[in-house]
Amino acid sequence: MDKYEILTSEIMNRSYIRFPSVSSFYKWTREDKIEELAGDLFSSVHPKMEFSRDNREYISWLNSLPDLATLLATPGKYHKDMLRDKKTYDETIDALLSDMKDLASEKISTAKFLSEQTIEHFNTLLIEDIDRSFAGYKEKVKTDQKSTLSLESGIDVTLEFPVNKSNGMTGRCDVILHRKDRKNTDNYLIIELKQITEGFNPKKKLQPWLQVAEYMKQLEALKPDANVNGLVYLHNQMYYDGELFQAFEEAKQNKEIPDSIQMYSRTFCGSMISRINKLL
Repeated sequence: MDKYEILTSEIMNRSYIRFPSVSSFYKWTREDKIEELAGDLFSSVHPKMEFSRDNREYISWLNSLPDLATLLATPGKYHKDMLRDKKTYDETIDALLSDMKDLASEKISTAKFLSEQTIEHFNTLLIEDIDRSFAGYKEKVKTDQKSTLSLESGIDVTLEFPVNKSNGMTGRCDVILHRKDRKNTDNYLIIELKQITEGFNPKKKLQPWLQVAEYMKQLEALKPDANVNGLVYLHNQMYYDGELFQAFEEAKQNKEIPDSIQMYSRTFCGSMISRINKLL
């Protein structure tokens, strides 16, 4: 099994990890290997900090890295599993809707002071209101329809690559995919991995798309002859056009980030793989 390398950046004198291939990245993020990898990542990123299994960053690596590696290595299976999750979501919404209707009818029927005609009328009104309130809930979780997916070979994977930020602080690119094309040009794709969902308020914290834009700028300075792109992957976010995506589109309209930056939820994993193939 090709193991990853622990390398040191000449500019930042900080360590990062590089895999020679997507398959190697996948193998080292399986259940029997991921703790070793996450431990090495922690030591590389925080050489002076005492290691703890309760560290939030360490825990996030245990969750996010296996998920991304599965998407990159077995995109067809990942897409199939996503559709299964969507089906479970739809069934949950249907069951909840049915339970609410049953409960409404049961509660109204106990009001003995009401006539049968009035109870029937209230039941009709309540059920109509419940149907209206739930209208579109299943549509809120949209999916792309790509089921036959593949990722081209020749891609290496870098984790936690250090860069200088414009404000003088140190930043780290979560994941960088790299591939040389037929013209021997280096193509880099920065992936900002986020576990945030609709409960996240982008106005109160640093938006992930701004992080990607900053990292692209710094990597372009380090690799002036390369093609550099970026995307955000919300790997446990099911909504595609909720609050987060509205804020993202607003940032694009205001020219805060390059048009090339894209953001994907879990349900659009197929479109994300297609984008990766196109850029690399």
